[in-house]
Amino acid sequence: YIRMVVKAKKNVVSAWEVWNEPYFGTAQWPGTVKQYFDLQKAVYQTVKKITPNTPVVGPSLNPYKYMRYMKQLLKMGLLKYTDGISIHPYSQSQSPESAGMRTMLRTLKKLMRENGGIKPIWNTEFGWRGDANSPIGGPRNQARFIVRSYLIQLAENVRQVTYWTVWGYGGDKSTKGRWRSAFGMFNAYTKQPRPSAAAFRSEEHTSELQSH
Repeated sequence: YIRMVVKAKKNVVSAWEVWNEPYFGTAQWPGTVKQYFDLQKAVYQTVKKITPNTPVVGPSLNPYKYMRYMKQLLKMGLLKYTDGISIHPYSQSQSPESAGMRTMLRTLKKLMRENGGIKPIWNTEFGWRGDANSPIGGPRNQARFIVRSYLIQLAENVRQVTYWTVWGYGGDKSTKGRWRSAFGMFNAYTKQPRPSAAAFRSEEHTSELQSH
């Protein structure tokens, strides 16, 4: 199956991330840590045979909550079968500073050094709610937290940073739908930008200057 998918999408996909948030023992990943490791290994080896230059990353865990799983995977030899460590560092009601983003990133790099060396960190999903009922206090704090988190990650040489999300899910006015749409930099229902949209654009210019 992996071979079939990689061959079919090799001219479309620029990087592969193995699974989405495999929270072990839950519906998202009812298997074990070892079973996830075996999947990561199989995907990595298959991709490299077909498209050797395409990055493969994992395990897309939230390191604030599941650093213990990251540690287990690294001890198993994860770094041999990934081009980067992907994370989803949601901190819910906390700012990047109060959540300890810088400390978390440095802890992760320390664990990598202890288990084979350093690979790039890819932040492939994170964000804060920007609606009026947000636990962080509303849309202006969403904007502030985005900019400050990007600057921390630039300073810590995080390779890839992907904010979730631009629009939110929209179209679903159930409680779950409203919660998901609240993460967007645009209001999914009114289509109007939140302050975070302008903040993100400002941060993007900062990132371009930093990369040059």
